[in-house]
Amino acid sequence: MLPYFSFLCFFYCQFEKSDAELAGNQSFMFDEFELMTKSLQGKSITKGEEHQVAEIIIRAQGTDLYEQMVNQIDGAKQRALIVLKGYETEESINSGSINGGFDLSKYV
Repeated sequence: MLPYFSFLCFFYCQFEKSDAELAGNQSFMFDEFELMTKSLQGKSITKGEEHQVAEIIIRAQGTDLYEQMVNQIDGAKQRALIVLKGYETEESINSGSINGGFDLSKYV
């Protein structure tokens, strides 16, 4: 029984360590994932929430959880791009950018 326990402890400790390292770079609150999921499912959200979702998506991109989410929810990738395009446009207007264009390469 002891070797099995040692293996579990080793596996658990390694798992916890990688989670902690990942969390240091990309930490998310449950309500942020809930809001992002709501948006990616096509449910209506406010303009303020849309801005928040864009910021969450930017932080979440590249994580396994985000990739699973957009691959399992029908149309989620397209909805994410629409949210990001709106965010990019809003940010370029707020910063006084002349072109106001959307740079897809930032998100792909």
